[in-house]
Amino acid sequence: MNANLSYFPKLRRHSLPNRDWANAPGNANVFRPNIYDPAQPDDQTALAELLDSGPLWQVHDTLPAQLEELAKSRHPRHKKMVDSSALVRNEIDEIVADCALEQFGRWIHYPWSGRLIRVLPPAEFRELRLDRNRNKLTHGEQQTLGKLRVGVVGLSVGNAIARAIALEGTCGALKLADHDHLELSNLNRIQAGLEHLDLPKPVIAARQILELDPYLDVSVVPEGLNDDNIEAFFDAPGLDLLIEECDDLRVKVALREHARRRQIPVFMETSDRGMLDVERFDQEPSRALLHGLLGPIGASDIPKPLTNDDKVKFALPFFGPSTLSPRMAASMLEIEESISSWPQLGGDVLLGGATVAAAVRAFGLNQPLQSGRRWVDLNRLISEPPAAGATLGESVDESTHLSDTQVARLVGAGTAAPSGGNSQPWRYEIDDAAMHIRLDIERAANTFDVTGRGALLALGASAENILLTAPTLGLSPQLGLSGHTPETFHAHIAFRANEKPDFDPRLVQAIPARRTSRTDSGRQRLEAAKLRSFGELATGYGSEIEWLTDADDLRELGDILGEGDRIRALCPLLHGEMFGEVRWTHDEAERSRDGLVLDSLGLTEAEQAGMSLLRRCDVAETLRSGAGAMRLRTTAVRQLNSASAVGLLSVPGSTPSDAFTGGRAIQHLWLQATIEHIGWHPMTALIYMFDLLDAPAQDTVFNKGESASLRNLRDRFNSLLPASLDQQRLMLFRLCDHDDSTVPSLRRRAEDVCVDRRTSQARGSE
Repeated sequence: MNANLSYFPKLRRHSLPNRDWANAPGNANVFRPNIYDPAQPDDQTALAELLDSGPLWQVHDTLPAQLEELAKSRHPRHKKMVDSSALVRNEIDEIVADCALEQFGRWIHYPWSGRLIRVLPPAEFRELRLDRNRNKLTHGEQQTLGKLRVGVVGLSVGNAIARAIALEGTCGALKLADHDHLELSNLNRIQAGLEHLDLPKPVIAARQILELDPYLDVSVVPEGLNDDNIEAFFDAPGLDLLIEECDDLRVKVALREHARRRQIPVFMETSDRGMLDVERFDQEPSRALLHGLLGPIGASDIPKPLTNDDKVKFALPFFGPSTLSPRMAASMLEIEESISSWPQLGGDVLLGGATVAAAVRAFGLNQPLQSGRRWVDLNRLISEPPAAGATLGESVDESTHLSDTQVARLVGAGTAAPSGGNSQPWRYEIDDAAMHIRLDIERAANTFDVTGRGALLALGASAENILLTAPTLGLSPQLGLSGHTPETFHAHIAFRANEKPDFDPRLVQAIPARRTSRTDSGRQRLEAAKLRSFGELATGYGSEIEWLTDADDLRELGDILGEGDRIRALCPLLHGEMFGEVRWTHDEAERSRDGLVLDSLGLTEAEQAGMSLLRRCDVAETLRSGAGAMRLRTTAVRQLNSASAVGLLSVPGSTPSDAFTGGRAIQHLWLQATIEHIGWHPMTALIYMFDLLDAPAQDTVFNKGESASLRNLRDRFNSLLPASLDQQRLMLFRLCDHDDSTVPSLRRRAEDVCVDRRTSQARGSE
């Protein structure tokens, strides 16, 4: 027992009685501590009575140490001084000011544990407790976040989330709701003890949080939410943000209905593949609930009670059947058969707490955070290095230094990757430890690549070539990713010497042989097994391919893409960028070493002649004003009529890392197609144009007629290849006859794309 009451003459005479703590009176719903201000006479009397007759197990007083730590935190330079004790004492005197030391601070009594603890007053307590947040969070940011009012419904995953938010101090008020009591089987994922069994889950969470910060405004709804009290949950005080983690599907939908009506954003984390769901009803008050995954269904449409079949019926679209982990998807069919309920792992739940805490910070600080789903899939991330030829556990400190020959080979492989319009938006840096790949922001800029995913896709393709080539040089690569925006995204590859690396020589040989097949020499029939093998290869990168093979569907798609090409060619902004990619002669291509040579575009002589006229802005404007240039549609129609299949590759999530990894998948698929003499032709422009329809800049790009036409094209496109809001579409591509005669696009020279920062001592031997 640590009892230090020397600051309190009125209390010093009291000793702690030997009490039977196990039989002390209590209430299972008590979660608020009693806070006593020793400067107040009434509180001094109450403290004396508590010590004399109350059930206490421990008195803990470390206020002098807290004051010293606070003083030092305010003057970190004092740590450099040999003797700063006088300065610390002076700072403590300023903190305490005119208050007698025995009357400074607060005594916190936790009736459920019988502990009495002395801490700093509220402002000083928060300052010191969150001192180590700086400067990941500045003082001003902490103050802003400290005003957030957050509701958490469902206290299994929600327990980890609420505690993470409280731990970081990124809220000022927490409302916790759940009707469940803690059971033994909950202890695989909820951080609680055996002494908490049969207590209400929100009470447990509230106690844990208030033992961390007794001044935080916490309230609980231990009976859970229902039709009678759900409205009140959003009131007094009103919420800024709702975090929904409950099991009741009816309540899930009802909460979103109330949140949308009040324009409150909703976050949800599923503890499966690290999926974070964000619905910004504050920015999009008419947004469809759950991104439209449930269609027009409202809470009143969900039966009560739900059978297990009902749960699967409604839960599958809720969570997204195509993005569930295989084991979670299989488990959904086994609930109440071979397993009792939804499976969850403690580590996944803890990850969910961290993920949502990061999203809360972004929301509270008004940082970019769009509606949609993103994944922090640790299983996939952990498995990636071996797939790239590296071994888990390799250390960057053990990396080998690259020789000039190795650098030249790796950069040459990287630049052989495809990019939109052959823009080559990559920049390589070589230092003593690793090879770094970033976007060349100027080259990555493109009007219809709103999110930058097209440029990141090219970066991923470039990295895949490097990862495939490294083993041929006796190197094992280890890939790391960082950055949350295209501008800050950074891929870094460390290399370790490996005398017997494992690699597929055919893939490496295909890198310089890869071409874009734009000709229409006739439809090559592809077996369904071949398309499945491509799909399985994509799945290994966390990607997914939807296929079109029916001749009528391909004709319809050709008509859609052709109309998209016509609109693109006539809009002034897109016209300038489109024709800026074309190199009209081989001499022009040799000078720039980027862009697309005219005779590589698979155009007939008549179409080439038309292109030379259409490059004139005045001609394009004349055609645009008259809704002309219908012949611009014919190229896509002709190419789709000769397609063996069309694939749409998507990835779950919308982060730069997701687009980058999708680019790796695309490059690997394209190389495999090259090995098998299957032509590959990207036809992606239109799906990027669709993004512009929802961007603020759309009115500066399209006129009203073009916007209407594009919306119609999007509806037609989605009827062929249905849109999934939890997927990021990366590339639409045509498979066709392989064309060995295609003119390869030139690449910029190594000195134009690579900066070598190696020291002379770090250059590996040749």
